[in-house]
Amino acid sequence: MNRKHCSTLFSKYANFPFFKSISELLFPLYEYFSIFLFEINSSFIFTICNYLIIKIEIINSKLLYLTNNKNERLIVACIKLNASNYLSGPGAKDYLNLSLFENKGIEVDWMDYSDYPHYNQNSKEFEYFVSIIDLLFNEGKGSRKFLKN
Repeated sequence: MNRKHCSTLFSKYANFPFFKSISELLFPLYEYFSIFLFEINSSFIFTICNYLIIKIEIINSKLLYLTNNKNERLIVACIKLNASNYLSGPGAKDYLNLSLFENKGIEVDWMDYSDYPHYNQNSKEFEYFVSIIDLLFNEGKGSRKFLKN
């Protein structure tokens, strides 16, 4: 699967301005093997954040000992982390039970990508719902200026 993903990225982005530097940054991460998606995702997130000089804390949800269904796990995670707000992607609107969050005093906010600054995507119409990898191949270290704080 990882070779297929690299091949897809190569075929789509090989002629993009920052392909060489970003592929040298990211392609070695595909060699990392783990049965845990968290570990694989974390390696990409940490690498990209370091590249863009973004300081973040990532918490492995396993350390929170969460059980039950999707909604309850998220709510318990918010409670354990003393969060009064939960920021979610728009795709979760189909399954999040907002009243459960409200009952626990947790406000749900939705990501809105529509006012993000545009960058050159080499396409006719700007597409908001792409991976950060698209931004990196197009803008390199300049990607930071297209992100919200």
